[in-house]
Amino acid sequence: MPEVILHIGAHKTGTTTLQRLFAENRELLENHGVLYPDTNWYHYAQHRLAFALRAQSFDVAGGCAEARAQLDLLCRAISETKAEKVFVSSEELFSIPLGKLRLLAERLGEWPVRIIAVVRRPDDMLLSLYNQNIKHPGNSFRRPIGYFLENPHEIDPDMHANTCIGNWIELFGQDNVTLLDYELKSPVDVIIDHLGMAGHLAPPFQRDNPRVPGIVGEIIRLSKMIDMPAERQARLFRVALNLFSGRPKLDIPTEDRASIIAAFEAENDALFARFGRENPYRVNSLSFDEEVGEAAKPLNMRDMIMLVNRILEKPE
Repeated sequence: MPEVILHIGAHKTGTTTLQRLFAENRELLENHGVLYPDTNWYHYAQHRLAFALRAQSFDVAGGCAEARAQLDLLCRAISETKAEKVFVSSEELFSIPLGKLRLLAERLGEWPVRIIAVVRRPDDMLLSLYNQNIKHPGNSFRRPIGYFLENPHEIDPDMHANTCIGNWIELFGQDNVTLLDYELKSPVDVIIDHLGMAGHLAPPFQRDNPRVPGIVGEIIRLSKMIDMPAERQARLFRVALNLFSGRPKLDIPTEDRASIIAAFEAENDALFARFGRENPYRVNSLSFDEEVGEAAKPLNMRDMIMLVNRILEKPE
């Protein structure tokens, strides 16, 4: 009977890098007793399963048809494999509400299940989530970074790791949940080791989905503010990224970093206490000496004219 390993994220903890590595090496993994199923497939991973679970209505007994169908596909792959381990990955699983996870727990009940969750230093997590959402053309994420410095709890449910991971503990049991902290050791390396693939599978030198310069994110944010069509936003992003590629990444002042960490200290104290550990994300135990970006600031007229000039001289 295979062990099912659910890698649930959170977002911005190396998930895309790991998923792409595993997707490109499915045959190698299977040769070493690890199935990375091609069911529920979207963008290197089993995101369709998470999307279907998230889309369920609390009022529909037994889950929605799409959730049942996606679980059927996964359970069939688990039942038919001869591998010793089945590795399923989607950071979209992390913050799914408890009620919407019950169907997953019920369907996987016949196999041993291990949950792997990864958490990250709150100030870096907030910045990374902001960068990811603001740079993506066509979505509705358009608030300036200053709003989330004042309201850090509002940026994304993944920031509330104790609540999210607590749901998984309630359904699968404390002993079946592994908590990794992003800064202690690369989660990609830890998971490769856990699967017995060290020496067979090496993580890439460059990770996927890197941060963009702060000025690029602000340009796309402003394009959303005027409801620019998504296809124009995408073109603007490519031009701006090419033009300003050498500019610093977005950063925030030390006092704002400390404030974010303090805002989540109690939650993270509770989370790490579940695992018999001290919370590593406390203001008095962290260093703030590694800021290499620039504080958020409005676009100046010179940069705007440079962007207009590039668009006019190099139409796509």
